[in-house]
Amino acid sequence: MTKNSYAWIALNSIAGVGPVLSRRLAEQFGSAGKVFAQPSRYLAAMRHISPELAERICGTAWEQVAEEELKKSRACGARIVTLEEKTYPAVLRSIDFSPPVLYVLGNWLPEDSKALAVVGSRRPSAYGITATKLLVRDLVRQGLTIVSGLALGIDTQAHMTALQNNGRTLAVVAHGLSHVYPPENKELWHSIARQGAVISEFPMAQPAVPQLFPRRNRVISGLSQGVLVVEARVRSGALITARWASEQGKDVFAVPGSFQSSLSQGTHALIQDGAKLVTQVEDILQELPKINEKHTSSMQPNQREKAIPLLSPENQKICQALESGALHIDQLLIQCQLPLPALLESLLSLELQGMVQCAPGQFYHWVGEKCINVG
Repeated sequence: MTKNSYAWIALNSIAGVGPVLSRRLAEQFGSAGKVFAQPSRYLAAMRHISPELAERICGTAWEQVAEEELKKSRACGARIVTLEEKTYPAVLRSIDFSPPVLYVLGNWLPEDSKALAVVGSRRPSAYGITATKLLVRDLVRQGLTIVSGLALGIDTQAHMTALQNNGRTLAVVAHGLSHVYPPENKELWHSIARQGAVISEFPMAQPAVPQLFPRRNRVISGLSQGVLVVEARVRSGALITARWASEQGKDVFAVPGSFQSSLSQGTHALIQDGAKLVTQVEDILQELPKINEKHTSSMQPNQREKAIPLLSPENQKICQALESGALHIDQLLIQCQLPLPALLESLLSLELQGMVQCAPGQFYHWVGEKCINVG
């Protein structure tokens, strides 16, 4: 990594210096590294830079800051990629306001340029969950990578379905990679890192705060050929992602729903504004000629076959409880005698492995091997 890459990382870590300003500074003075060599009065003379911010930039021990970020990223298994490096995703480089720095936990592969973002409500209906499962399953079978934001609801279902079908998925988050948000998706986070990547433009220690989510959404659409919105209210982050896609010249797709449901108001508004109405995967593929053919996965056959994992004692309890048929989550709590967080984590793990399926109404049924393995 070059000294200029260090400078990009340091600039990206300074509060008040976003992707637009950092690139403007680098253009003004010739490179990111040269920014830190300027007197504060030169920086303060630029638009949108206060004397306080100029002093903050000049007072930054930039090499030390970059080293600390690299140390933190290595500690959690992530790597840092700057805009000037060849490994930076070309599809993202081409958009306006592309982030100068990316933190990547996992791997972004060349085939991930053939991607579709799938986003929607954090509190979806059973219809929305089913639509997401069916569409993502078929998209993955066509060789597309699924991009989403790791939020609860449609995002979570999109990631999970991609994983369950041996597909690749990218999660773009609105915080640093030092912590998982939402915490309920910790197991999913690690699964995505193994079969895709968790990506952030924010410094390692940056917490999740509301104002960063719209900024994150431009990266979700930026990494994708288009955006599919499954369910969304009239005021939702999913619609922000769709607007970013439109501004970036990407295709926008929407799944219609009941006119009586508030979860359909946002998607119907998108369709009225020109989004492509989607009822089957072909509605998407015919609009994306560059990826309108099935691509052979780079995974080896033996990698695509899921090994039967050993069941932990907790998972063994769940398996035995479900052997006689589907049970509601409340019935599982009673029969398994597990705390709710532990039960939900185990159910998610089993669902990711394709051993448990969740039906509408929080009913679960076992679809894996018989209960013979105990870890």
